[in-house]
Amino acid sequence: MAVWRRFVVFILCVLFIVLFMYFMQQAINYFSYDLAGPSYIVIEPLVAIGIAEDAARAIYWYFLQLLISLVLVALLYKGDFVEAGFNTRQIRLSRRIIGWFVTLYPLLVAGSWLLIYFIAGIEALTGLEAGKSFSYIMQDLLVFGLLPGLGEEPFFRIVVLKVLSLSLLRTVFDANRLQRGLLILTSALLFSIGHIYVHSLQPFVISYNSLQLATAFALGLFYAYSYLKTRSILSAVVCHNYSDFIVRLFFHILVARQ
Repeated sequence: MAVWRRFVVFILCVLFIVLFMYFMQQAINYFSYDLAGPSYIVIEPLVAIGIAEDAARAIYWYFLQLLISLVLVALLYKGDFVEAGFNTRQIRLSRRIIGWFVTLYPLLVAGSWLLIYFIAGIEALTGLEAGKSFSYIMQDLLVFGLLPGLGEEPFFRIVVLKVLSLSLLRTVFDANRLQRGLLILTSALLFSIGHIYVHSLQPFVISYNSLQLATAFALGLFYAYSYLKTRSILSAVVCHNYSDFIVRLFFHILVARQ
């Protein structure tokens, strides 16, 4: 295939992924957060056993996201989940990546948040959020310390990278250095775009957090690199969960101190 044709197909793949993310976001939101939808079927039993409603809806969101992602992975890889990345093939390398991330990430977050605090004040980090109960905080930390990686990584790393690679090479792991760089950069951009919430198309209304988008892009680069390097989703899932846990922990600490 000519280079320009590959480029056109690649751009079409990117646009397709953006559209798919929008429809997936809207569908999952309808079933998990939209009060007009059927979310009460799942949310009410969870709330009845003591789970906070916010936590219950987040749990349901990530469950639906994981379910859709697993179906897509099965279709793209013809049911070969091990080849797709659900494995521990390079466990030593994965452990080393996780170890460095666990050590350095809290320091990076603390340093960047300290800079934002001195420039814009604590409100730029916490907004007008009021303090929550101990039970709520514990549930929040558990949800965001265990589920985001499981819900998002199969889609943004396995599915997105596979679709992007269709225009470049036979399998995502066959990429040369230039192709790998393009895949990592594009998937990180899509990961950042995935954190923009589209409220409506007519009129066009969106909401986002600039700090979250920048963080998602940087982390998306790292997660994609670790996935392609290890051919396993393990380090990406663990690091993703840990990053969200650290951010939520720091957030609740700041809210309690303001």
